[in-house]
Amino acid sequence: MTKRGRPPKPDAIKIAEGTYRSDRHGDQDAKPKAEGVPVRPEMAMPEAKEFWDQYVPMLVEMGVAKRADTPRLQALAESWALLRRATKAVNDDPIDKYARIAYGEYSRQFTTLANEFGMNPIARSRIIIDKPQKKSIAGRKRG
Repeated sequence: MTKRGRPPKPDAIKIAEGTYRSDRHGDQDAKPKAEGVPVRPEMAMPEAKEFWDQYVPMLVEMGVAKRADTPRLQALAESWALLRRATKAVNDDPIDKYARIAYGEYSRQFTTLANEFGMNPIARSRIIIDKPQKKSIAGRKRG
């Protein structure tokens, strides 16, 4: 299934622009919120462990990684490990068709997962982080 149309504008931007309307944009308290810190699961590949130790703390500090994200973060770390191994295989034998196919697949998989956590500037701009909001300016007339 493909995405349709423009992605919705974040509520924080609507509030800043004065276009947020609680009757249209829903109850913010009703949206599910995640808490806690991801717990590093056991991973077989050392590259995955290194990735987790280097990048997951940064994602937690940015506020985009919570305990509920642990399985997705594990998939991200493991896809990084597989991408590193595929890169080595392509460097060792650039003619190996299967190594190049594996590299392409692991690269796409890693990029997709990394975008979910805002690991590039464009993806970061699309992430909405739950923060306590100040008083709503909804209903204020624009002049």
